[in-house]
Amino acid sequence: MASSITGTRTLSIPAAGLPSPAQQTNSSLLEAPNKSLSGMLSPSIGNLTNLQTLLLQNNNINGPISSEIGNLAKLQKLNLSGNHLYGEIPSSVAHLESVQYL
Repeated sequence: MASSITGTRTLSIPAAGLPSPAQQTNSSLLEAPNKSLSGMLSPSIGNLTNLQTLLLQNNNINGPISSEIGNLAKLQKLNLSGNHLYGEIPSSVAHLESVQYL
């Protein structure tokens, strides 16, 4: 998928898990489906302001969706399905005006 998007900055996912979002602010693609990732989705996800694609489906991510996800103004694709998320969808999701796939 990354090869079809010109100028994409891909966030590498090492075997040890996700790197700190604070170190990846220029990334536009975070794709890690089916990687057995676990834990909560950190509020620092909102620091990835250049992110256009966030695909973390079919992992073991749990907890509520952080309201900081609304800071991802450039986000076009979001897939968090197949995880163990709970709680209300934050109202900040309404700020994701570029989302085409949710």
